[in-house]
Amino acid sequence: MSITRIAVRQCVVGALTGATLVGNNVNDSQIGEIDKNAKESEQPFIAVYTDDQSQTSLDVIIEFVVSVKMMGDDDVVATGMPATDAGIELMLDAIESQIKTALSDPANEWGQLFETFMPKEREWKSERGATDEGIRFAARRLTISGNVLADPTYGNPVVENSVWQKMLVLMDSKEPLHQTRDLIKSLMGVGDVDIEHWFNQQRADGLARVHADALLMTPHVKTSPPNTVFTNISGVAEPKP
Repeated sequence: MSITRIAVRQCVVGALTGATLVGNNVNDSQIGEIDKNAKESEQPFIAVYTDDQSQTSLDVIIEFVVSVKMMGDDDVVATGMPATDAGIELMLDAIESQIKTALSDPANEWGQLFETFMPKEREWKSERGATDEGIRFAARRLTISGNVLADPTYGNPVVENSVWQKMLVLMDSKEPLHQTRDLIKSLMGVGDVDIEHWFNQQRADGLARVHADALLMTPHVKTSPPNTVFTNISGVAEPKP
């Protein structure tokens, strides 16, 4: 479900950007240990990851971090929360609440796409982490687990009003996402007009060619019979009847 993983991460990043106290500082798969990232970052951030649970289910992992350094030199964040342990915890709780709201907000286009890719039967788990070594910070890891849509079959047309079409249209309107949009289209085989319908069906069913042939899914190939020479009793060649 590699294409679905890309789509789900993009939907979560899109839904959370500008929707929480971290503002636009939302990253797709920020590489590195969370404590290292916390020490280097000048402001609170969110990082989004995905892991497969099975062939049909996915973990969406959302990590968000707040440190004393990020709270500002005046010891007060923009929301008025002090740069104390209690203030940091309060900010984490507020961000977690905002994340849940954004992902289910009917007015949030990306959030609605996320809910379509990963239907309502989801499990939420929130874990806390903190340290006072070097720079004091606290973090939370929010894990959302559930079944997701399967990857589209390569070469199949994008169905009108489907979640895939809605996502691609939304990406069309966001210039920074055009490169990711083009990658998703290429992985889906959008525009590949040389693929026969029977080949798409064989691919979707995961069949080897020999099995597809046995099920009469593949086109029948006409073969010419071997040349036959008719002779008379004297061994002289005669025209074919």
